[in-house]
Amino acid sequence: MIYLPSMLPYVGNAVSTGLGLTWKSVVAAEILSMPSKGMGTSMQAAQFQLDTPLLFAWTLLIVALSAVFEGLVALIQKKGMLLHD
Repeated sequence: MIYLPSMLPYVGNAVSTGLGLTWKSVVAAEILSMPSKGMGTSMQAAQFQLDTPLLFAWTLLIVALSAVFEGLVALIQKKGMLLHD
């Protein structure tokens, strides 16, 4: 028998990690599919043009977005609004 309250901390951690990983996955998909406008497309263009500062700026932005989303979920979880520990 599975008790929901005992699962909630694990589900909360999975949601937090999943939202952080989503940004990285979306950018990787954009690099492969090359849509007309996207972060991955801009990163790929910067790499082709050897524009290292722009490439690092895009990388830092994506890492920051990932961290912000993970932090927001952790904050919501800590406040008890989403899932209780």
